[in-house]
Amino acid sequence: MFVAFLCDWSRGRCWLVVILTAVWLGSPLHAEMFGINFPGNQNQLVAGPAGVVPMTNWNNIANTTFTTGTIYSSDNATAVLLNLTGAGKGNGWSNGTLATNGDTALMAGYLDASINHPATLTISGLTNRCYTLYIYAAPDTARPSNSGDWLPNYSVNGVRYCAALAGGTFAGYQAADLVVANTNQYPFRLTYGNYLRIDAIMPTNGVISLTANADNRTWRSPLNGLELVGNANLADAAAAAYVAAFLKQSGDLNWFVTNQTNASPDFFWVQAIDIQGLMDVYERTQSPSELALIAGSLNTFLAQNPPPWTWDGWNDDLGWAALVFARGYLFTGNTNYLNAAQYGFNLGYGRGW
Repeated sequence: MFVAFLCDWSRGRCWLVVILTAVWLGSPLHAEMFGINFPGNQNQLVAGPAGVVPMTNWNNIANTTFTTGTIYSSDNATAVLLNLTGAGKGNGWSNGTLATNGDTALMAGYLDASINHPATLTISGLTNRCYTLYIYAAPDTARPSNSGDWLPNYSVNGVRYCAALAGGTFAGYQAADLVVANTNQYPFRLTYGNYLRIDAIMPTNGVISLTANADNRTWRSPLNGLELVGNANLADAAAAAYVAAFLKQSGDLNWFVTNQTNASPDFFWVQAIDIQGLMDVYERTQSPSELALIAGSLNTFLAQNPPPWTWDGWNDDLGWAALVFARGYLFTGNTNYLNAAQYGFNLGYGRGW
């Protein structure tokens, strides 16, 4: 629970704000770690340590025949259920990497999700309060590679992340830059990589779902495997709970809703404060997935509230908007955010109190 005073002195009002965040506070006996490898059309199994967070006891899943089964944590202490569905779940391919150790085996073959052939993994029975997810994605050739190709994309518990992927044989792990809005405007100003890191994922009733090629526009969204690492940090759990409860994504837009029964966007200045909550998390974690949500939220704010903002007669409202875009510029270097911050400040300053 968080308690704070939110004051609007220009209107002579002040609220006592109590935010109840549904976070299970029980401490698991251990932080669960699960590794899943999809060999694709190869038979290169992960037998030793592998992953950005090195772990053993990987679950090698032949996606071309698998539907439902039990997988085990790295220490064999926890069993959960894995379910694989979707038109692309049985497709397998590889990038030509020769398996000489655990990492090269993991990054060689892949589940080949493609246009109109997505694949969804559902993991049930998870007990940690939140997780960090590493999605391993190494196609045969770089994706996207031309202006007709959209970004490979992966939806985690309903929130989509897009990335540019490096192709060819594996030569080491490289984190990919993330965005939430897909595009085919080539070339991309993104770092190409071979894995996505998604932080602070809160299971819903013990379930985390992942869909490869969620938007059905991308030629290929490969899934070599994934690594799910339990996180016992209460701050991450609180942030994950807030995002899970109040962030909505529709197409290329994402916003914070008015409440849990009203999915319309929070009002202008309240939405700005919502986004600053994400920024506070990012300042602590430097998480690429948090940064992607920040940029997506700011872009959505501008789409839903395009200037001019003269309709809002309260200068403090403009101040909240200017502040969130100034911080957004500092985090991203996006001059659109700087322009919005300057516009909001100048409009309020020019009108005066």
